[in-house]
Amino acid sequence: MISYNSKKDKYAFDKDKINFFINVGLIMTNKCNLNCTFCCDPPKLSENFSLEKEKLFIDKLAKSGIKKVCITGGEPLLNNDLLEVLKYLKQKEVCVTLYTNGLILDEEKIQSVKPYIDNIRFSILGGASTHDSLTQHTGSFEKVLSGIRLAKTFSIPVVATMPVLKKNISELIETVLLCESEGVEKFYIYSLMNRGRAKDLHGHQHISYNKINAELVLAKELLEKNLAKLEVGLVDWDVSGQCVLVYPTGDVLAVINGHNNEGTIKLGNLNEDSAKDLWEKYPFKEEYLAYYKKR
Repeated sequence: MISYNSKKDKYAFDKDKINFFINVGLIMTNKCNLNCTFCCDPPKLSENFSLEKEKLFIDKLAKSGIKKVCITGGEPLLNNDLLEVLKYLKQKEVCVTLYTNGLILDEEKIQSVKPYIDNIRFSILGGASTHDSLTQHTGSFEKVLSGIRLAKTFSIPVVATMPVLKKNISELIETVLLCESEGVEKFYIYSLMNRGRAKDLHGHQHISYNKINAELVLAKELLEKNLAKLEVGLVDWDVSGQCVLVYPTGDVLAVINGHNNEGTIKLGNLNEDSAKDLWEKYPFKEEYLAYYKKR
């Protein structure tokens, strides 16, 4: 019914036969060792992580037919139960993307997670100076490059993302070419979300989808000219309902553009609701499926 290409982070499916969430973001923790200015996570979250409950949520998601989860945070490597969660997802035959800032990623950690993940994702925000400025952490750019190289050493497919702001759009082509040179398989570029800490930037740093796309055309032409293997995608986060998040409390939230201060609506809670029931009442099915179809 649905297939997933872990190298290109791409799905193939007949949307008329999909009656479940294809992918959700599984938030492992709200703790983070960075303080990124563009972060879209809500500022206040209750931790309340329970391995037993997390397995219950995974059971419900797997039973519904979900193909993949993106393990995220905060920084998921800060959760001591991460490995147990990854193992359990593997048992349930759910594909996994591990989304990390790379700050504490080392050879020991990447070897421990390798058997249980299908790819790994990092954010690259431009050149070293711009990246470190946006993360507010000197040396974070080099840690990302180190993480990408570690992943490539252990044959783990690498996906990268870049939120595009006025501050870094001039470095977009440079960053695309950097990803190609480092062996990144898929590179997502996206417009700034209007939620979390990013709300403080949105008014004066947001760039429209069309303007980003015009800049991206030049980058794609360079890639084609050099017969590059890197695949580049552009995500318009001004479209509501493309992203669904599951929190440690069991709350399931849809990311909604301009809906409220948090930029989300609550769909339900996996402690009480089935994933199937939440899908049935999901008001953004068309936007959600279109997003995963075109990736």
